Amino acid sequence: VQTCALPIFSGTVSGSDILFNTSTSAGSSSVVIINAGNVGIGTTTPTENLDIYQSSDYNYLSLRTYSTTNSHSGALLLEKSHDASSPVQTVNGETLGKIIAKGMSSSNTSAVGAQISFVQNGSAGALVPTNIVFNPFSAAGPATITMESTGDLYSTKWADCSSTCEIGRASCRERV
Repeated sequence: VQTCALPIFSGTVSGSDILFNTSTSAGSSSVVIINAGNVGIGTTTPTENLDIYQSSDYNYLSLRTYSTTNSHSGALLLEKSHDASSPVQTVNGETLGKIIAKGMSSSNTSAVGAQISFVQNGSAGALVPTNIVFNPFSAAGPATITMESTGDLYSTKWADCSSTCEIGRASCRERV
């Protein structure tokens, strides 16, 4: 088997960006890879590893699977290692991933509206026990709803008590 590479050069200037255009108009790049390695779709100035921008309508990131097999599906993978360069077992309390929804604040800056965090709850074995923590934000401050790896569900805002309350149980208990 023979392999080859398609070399792509960004011109004669070292450190230049690579632009992929679908139009002959200036500044109409569809995809850009800037010299720092960030990839932009719909933007020529990506600030993240992958930055997708659309100025109108809905902006979807689609994961589609067409299959008659039930176990086939689209998936969003958030994977964490406890090491910067290789796969190392994660530890109790480590945040394994987040989904964050943002809007624009009254000062026209990006601000968190809500987030879902996945936090390891115990030692990793063949599977990693994980809590799912929901944080909707409001002017009164964030609320927290936690679904523990055991299936228990807790909230900091439900019922008439100052401590965290368990859903489906009559009592409240302190949560640290």
